[in-house]
Amino acid sequence: MSTPPIEVDDFMAFFDRDFVYGEKKCEVREVDIEKAIAEANILFNIGLWDSVEISKIPFLYLTAHCLVKIFNTIGGVIQVGNGVNSVGSFPINSKGAGGLSVNYSIPEDLANDKMLSQFLTTAYGLKYLQLLVPNLVGNMGTAVESTKP
Repeated sequence: MSTPPIEVDDFMAFFDRDFVYGEKKCEVREVDIEKAIAEANILFNIGLWDSVEISKIPFLYLTAHCLVKIFNTIGGVIQVGNGVNSVGSFPINSKGAGGLSVNYSIPEDLANDKMLSQFLTTAYGLKYLQLLVPNLVGNMGTAVESTKP
């Protein structure tokens, strides 16, 4: 199996508002994106996804995470919205209405996993991990509150 077939143009189109592209030292260049795609290829496990098509968006987020890490490693200072200076946080989402509530969070054992915790360091890695978790923990279940005694 191979990784999703994405090109630099796919990345630039998907993240057209997140990064500043160009040739100046403070802008993301095509060669930077190529390095991030190569790094994402090493980390990505296509076997966790139903199809190559479905895996494209998670792969794009993983590539963006790798791009941010590359720039942080070389001391890059790029001021672009939520782009290269992106920092993630542990996701916990909760919604409620009346007696019903829905909670979603990344399980603590996965967040503490040495391999997976690296994705919590950027907002892009965090999004990748949110997309990845259901594929790691299996089927999601639902519970309905019964009104019968």
